[in-house]
Amino acid sequence: MARMLKRALATAAAVSAAAVGLSAGAAAPAAAARACTASDLDGVRTPAQLNNESFTSQDGPLVTGRQYRVVVVRELGIGTNAEPVDSSIAVTTPNGPPLQPTTENGRPAYDFTPTQAGSVHFVVSWDEQIGGPGSSDVCSTSAAYDVPVVAASIAKPRGSFSRGSSVFSSSFTLKLVAKPPLAPGKITVLLRARRGSTRPPAPRGHVFARFSFTPTNDGHYSSREVDRRFGRVFFAETSAGNSVQIVPWGNIPFHRTLRFAFSMEAIHDGKRIGGMRSGASCHRVQFRGHSNVKCKPVGLRQRP
Repeated sequence: MARMLKRALATAAAVSAAAVGLSAGAAAPAAAARACTASDLDGVRTPAQLNNESFTSQDGPLVTGRQYRVVVVRELGIGTNAEPVDSSIAVTTPNGPPLQPTTENGRPAYDFTPTQAGSVHFVVSWDEQIGGPGSSDVCSTSAAYDVPVVAASIAKPRGSFSRGSSVFSSSFTLKLVAKPPLAPGKITVLLRARRGSTRPPAPRGHVFARFSFTPTNDGHYSSREVDRRFGRVFFAETSAGNSVQIVPWGNIPFHRTLRFAFSMEAIHDGKRIGGMRSGASCHRVQFRGHSNVKCKPVGLRQRP
């Protein structure tokens, strides 16, 4: 028994020694490049750009919900004594948002979309080859930037009624109100209508007209001119680039009551953000030399 135990211990010791020998003989990981000195980096700039500008030359803060791009620009990393190692240039955002690899004109690039206000922390790291191609002297460096992010403003539809004046007829208006920067994405206003009644239609079913509004970089909305006529009842048209206005038909007989109702629903990126609904009871009124139509709103509400 003692002889068997000695033999087993000897075998275990041999296995352990072989393992140690293999470990000692394995190739050691390559040593990390030394840190670059100020002299190494003379004339070197960060080899990446955000929105076609340096990280420190942005026009303004980033905006939540908008897509941006970082592009690797190797030439920026060429200095007096060094040039960047192409494969070493890396861009990261340690705390998000995620970077989606892509290319731009053959250059490596990264797309990202900020989701919350605050800032995005970028780290650009790369190696510099000192003394030109073929040199074995390589150093490592990095640059970090915190780029501010502000929350985008989602439009708040506001409905209103104007009785008009002796010159202008009554009107209903749905206006998109928002402070810049505006949230990206088209806003569509759906108009549903009913004649001969002051009970507004529900925000579902047949849509009489659609109006589209697109946010601009200067903090406004743009829309193409649209003018839709709902029979001999009312006109609906885009107004001032951010509104839809409803004006009653002007040539109704005197002493006749024009009744209609409508519902306007504003949709942003597939989500309802508000609207308005109302009925209208209208009459034609004679003024000196002209006439127009005056209405009374019935059941005006700030929702579709």
